[in-house]
Amino acid sequence: MLYPISLNLESRMAQLSNSEKIEILIDQIGRMTESITELRMTVESGFTELKAASERQERNIDRLVGIVETLIQERRSS
Repeated sequence: MLYPISLNLESRMAQLSNSEKIEILIDQIGRMTESITELRMTVESGFTELKAASERQERNIDRLVGIVETLIQERRSS
């Protein structure tokens, strides 16, 4: 079932020349390309932040393991 909006759009599109339709498509492709680029940049930024957080956690774990090992050695030597 077609809705009034799509009928209105279809009638408007039918009135356009081929070159006008091509211009509309070019504009839409340009907007879509910009959106994809922004999405890719957001994803890349998210992965960069995730990697940095992971590296911080790794350093914290290494530090905590070192502390625990020191405490165990001190307890054994007492």
